[in-house]
Amino acid sequence: EEFNFLNGTEALTVRVYKTSTANLLAVADATKAELATIQAMPEAEGLQTRIYRDSSIDVRKGLGQLRDAGVVGGILAIIFLFIFLRKVRTTFLVALAIPICVVFTFAILYLMRQGGVSTITLNIMSLMGLMLALGMLVDNSVVVIESIFRHVQDMGEDARTAALRGTSEVAMPIIASTATTICVFVPLIFLASSGGGFMRFMTDLGVTVVVVMIASLLVALTVVPAVAASLLSGETRSRTRLIDWMSDFYGRMIRFTIHHRPLFLVSIVFMLWGSWALFQGIERSFTHGSQERQVRINIDTPRAYSLEQTAALFEEVRALLEPRREELEIADIVYEYDRRSGRSRGGWGGGRRFEIFLKDEDVSERTTREITDEIRDLLPVKAGVDFRIAQSQGRGGGGSGVSLEVRGDDMAVLRLVAEKVASALAELPWVKDVDTSLDSGDDEIHVVPRRARARQAGLSTQAVASTVSSALTSRPVSQIRTDDREVDLVVQFREEDRRTLSQLRNFPVNATSGRQPVGAMADFSVESGPSTIERENRRPELDVTANTTSASTNFRMMGQVQEILDSLHLPPGYDVQFGRWVRFAQQDMQGGAVALGLALLLVYLIMAALFES
Repeated sequence: EEFNFLNGTEALTVRVYKTSTANLLAVADATKAELATIQAMPEAEGLQTRIYRDSSIDVRKGLGQLRDAGVVGGILAIIFLFIFLRKVRTTFLVALAIPICVVFTFAILYLMRQGGVSTITLNIMSLMGLMLALGMLVDNSVVVIESIFRHVQDMGEDARTAALRGTSEVAMPIIASTATTICVFVPLIFLASSGGGFMRFMTDLGVTVVVVMIASLLVALTVVPAVAASLLSGETRSRTRLIDWMSDFYGRMIRFTIHHRPLFLVSIVFMLWGSWALFQGIERSFTHGSQERQVRINIDTPRAYSLEQTAALFEEVRALLEPRREELEIADIVYEYDRRSGRSRGGWGGGRRFEIFLKDEDVSERTTREITDEIRDLLPVKAGVDFRIAQSQGRGGGGSGVSLEVRGDDMAVLRLVAEKVASALAELPWVKDVDTSLDSGDDEIHVVPRRARARQAGLSTQAVASTVSSALTSRPVSQIRTDDREVDLVVQFREEDRRTLSQLRNFPVNATSGRQPVGAMADFSVESGPSTIERENRRPELDVTANTTSASTNFRMMGQVQEILDSLHLPPGYDVQFGRWVRFAQQDMQGGAVALGLALLLVYLIMAALFES
């Protein structure tokens, strides 16, 4: 039996999860619509609902920010184009490439999805790729317009002839330029399937950038010359001091570079060495450091704790947090517990935990880490009660702290190894809230019939077991038929008659010599039941997690953890490795390095083919 509370009021918590292929926003909207329909029913009169966690809010916010960034970026691009082109018609011609390329990109992505070539959707990553390419997609058009203008103004050609010759003159350079840009993102597409969690998202970004760049090339070579032949007829452009100064400065820099090639080569080598030195010195982390606005507290109680004591404990913790809602920026307090005691790390159901949801970052002045530290200091000290702050979660899933996986074959030995790893991890100065996924299991009452005593009373061991089972079980013994259905008939002792072990011992059993207590026919003992066992690749596994004092976990921290793991002497057949999110991050780093190498190689091959050298 489980008890769920929301802000101190008993409630029923319903979590809705989407399937892997479903649209998150569509699922969220459909769920809210269905909830509104339920509330409008006469049977639901007095029902109060509250949505305290909605993943679609962050997605909508991210999409809105990307939309605003795209609009602002496009406007700024047009403004700077006008500053340098200094003609309204010319600026309009180049700016026309932006909406055409965007529409072309959406059409190609739709056709790719319908044709089964790709599963890409309009998500944050694909739109981020579109925003990234927004500034680059006008480059080809600017080069073509500049070449056409030079033929019109400097060579005195008519607009039609200038459009043909000017475009042909720069066709190969802009094709090569676009190809070099595409080469940077093509390796990301092919390596994404073998990468970790983040690299898989790079497919959407890479595909979008590649399609946008191809669209910009096609627009620059077709639409721009065709429109320029009509719009640029008779148009001239006056020079300004700023443009003349920039042109002269650029010319002097080129002449200096050509006349001092050894010095320029040494400078390039020095800058490469300095870049590598900075790369080695800059702190590198696996995550961006952003945490979900949520604090989760697991509570372990002594086995002797009753349900009333557990309820009083949870109410005491809530009473500590409630008066400080504004100070701690708390939006909702959700907690749940059950009849069990001991240690529990239940996931989908059961367990004893608090989930404290904080106000959104937009209206908050404090970080999740600061609030977590203050909540930790507020927790009371109780004999036998252990409060543990769970591992912090980063935006988009995945823990933001340290996560280790301990594997072995024997569960008893695995427990000892996990505790040893947790103790070693706790010695690091930047580690806190070390915890394991160990579960103490439920208490079970083992009933062992006394065979000799039962035979003396004229009973079988099955009669003793049936007495206990029939008194406690909730299985139906029969059914009652009604006009429209069948109702299960359950017969058992009343709740107040079966609460304690002594009451169970006094259950009557009918013997040949009369009714006798079942405790005279059997031995009773309280034993720990089996705990939850998680397996990966068919081997039992325990997780060791911890939070860190910094906002994210970096490579230096993981190196220190690895040194501790290497110093541990584990039994044969038992091993410890980093959690899957760290492994994904390591795969991403390796995949990124390979993608960089392939991009450099492809760019070099294109340049060599272009210059035939």
